[in-house]
Amino acid sequence: MRWRCRLRWVGSIFVCGVYTSCVFYQPIEPSMVWHPFEATAYCDYGFTASGVWVREGVVAGDPRVLPLGSQIDVKIDDEVLEKYEVMDTGGKVKGYIIDIWMPTCEEATQFGRREVQVRVRRKGELRR
Repeated sequence: MRWRCRLRWVGSIFVCGVYTSCVFYQPIEPSMVWHPFEATAYCDYGFTASGVWVREGVVAGDPRVLPLGSQIDVKIDDEVLEKYEVMDTGGKVKGYIIDIWMPTCEEATQFGRREVQVRVRRKGELRR
């Protein structure tokens, strides 16, 4: 948490308003509601944060929002892609961002960064 001071002119004096730059993310509960997320793609091979080998259908997410083991659906450009599992985390995957595993780096690069919709089917309970 960082503290900042913003000076404002009020009447005939400067007032220092202190505020923080904290962000609190709330976990998304299972429902039929679509939530806006940003999606990227990755192509690394190896074990995920949950201890499973990467495979088709694996997604990295922020465990504060999507706990490990969560089952989600992803909607990209009105096309619903079902049965993704949040089995990984990432250093830059913070908040409402997911990182979708793809078998080739070419596919991951082509995917780029997109706005997507996410629906949680089942909340995960795995621990890192």
